[in-house]
Order: sequence, then structure tokens, then C-alpha cells
Amino acid sequence: MSSPPLSMQQDATSLHRDQSQEQRQEQRQEQRQEQPSWVLQGKDLKRRFIQGGLDVAVLNGVDIDLAKGQSIAVVGASGSGKSTLLHLLGGLDALDAGEVHLMGHSLTGLGARALGQLRNRYVGFVYQFHHLLPEFNAWENVAMPLWIRREKAPRAKALACELL
Repeated sequence: MSSPPLSMQQDATSLHRDQSQEQRQEQRQEQRQEQPSWVLQGKDLKRRFIQGGLDVAVLNGVDIDLAKGQSIAVVGASGSGKSTLLHLLGGLDALDAGEVHLMGHSLTGLGARALGQLRNRYVGFVYQFHHLLPEFNAWENVAMPLWIRREKAPRAKALACELL
């Protein structure tokens, strides 16, 4: 039995390649659909503070979803729970009830080391009263979390400068 002509082999190879590309594109699309569209999600967040005889429910069932690229403002009167909410969402404080997910990772039950790694990778805090290190310039202050993550100095500088 003879081999098919070369042009038929090329057509079959080309068809196989096209099908493979289509399959890869479909797989990538399915993976994108499986990934959550939100980067930060808080569900039924509750936090209370008890001091002496005073019991204050600062947050009572707060829900929040933050999608990639979305910006929000947290506003309210002094003492209304803005900082408490941000501390809970950033994994800096423990919830009394509810759940926080950051980039698909539940913060519930994580130890200090795992929380620190997630914060270093995904969270940036800009405080009302900035806490820059005066002995470092602007890009060095921005690069600090990258150095903590053990990013190489040239890459850290490039990323920090890009952000500035």
C-alpha cells in the first residue's frame, strides 16, 4: 500500500493543527470562565468589639465583591467600621463570622505565615497617614514588598518604577 500524496499529508497535518489550535482556544476559554471574576469577596462579615460592659457590633452581615479592575471607595462617619472592614478584607484582623476570599483563596483558618504570603502577593495598603521609610526613595519604598518576596533587584526596580 502506497503512502498518500504529500499534499494530502500536508492537508491532514494542517487540519490536525487547526483542530488542536481550536481545542487549545476552547480550553483557555473554559479556564477563563472557571476563574472567578472577582479578586476580593467578603460574605456576611461580622465583627464586634467588647470592652468592659460595652458590646459594639461594628460590622453586622456586610457583603462585598470587588472585580478585577474595579475601584471602590469606602466612606462613612468616624467610627462606622471602615478601617475594621479593610483590616478584615486584608487579613489583618480576624472575623467573628463570615468569610473573605482573596484571589480565590479563603482567608478563614490560615496561619500568620500563609496570610502574610497572600498579602505580600495580592494586597497593597495605602494608609491615610502614609508610612514611608524616610531612608528610602519613592521607588525603593514601592519595591519593598518585592524585596521581601525575594524578587531580584533589577526586576523589583522595574516593577516599582512601572507602578509609579
